[in-house]
Amino acid sequence: MSTLDLHGVKHAEVEDKLTRYFFWDKPGHKQYTIITGNSKRMQELVFEWLDRYEYKYFVSSHNLGEIKIVD
Repeated sequence: MSTLDLHGVKHAEVEDKLTRYFFWDKPGHKQYTIITGNSKRMQELVFEWLDRYEYKYFVSSHNLGEIKIVD
């Protein structure tokens, strides 16, 4: 499993960070975790990006600041 922590990342940089991470830095993993913290806007940006590229994901009820991507 591979983890991307977006704490401290500006909203304007989220799309670039996700694209670089998924397609250049860590391509081909079966599972990813994205740490967004509790920022609703950060989560919305990540959800939009994941939906655009048709990733399947969920948010666990025990940690709402973490998004799990599954194969």
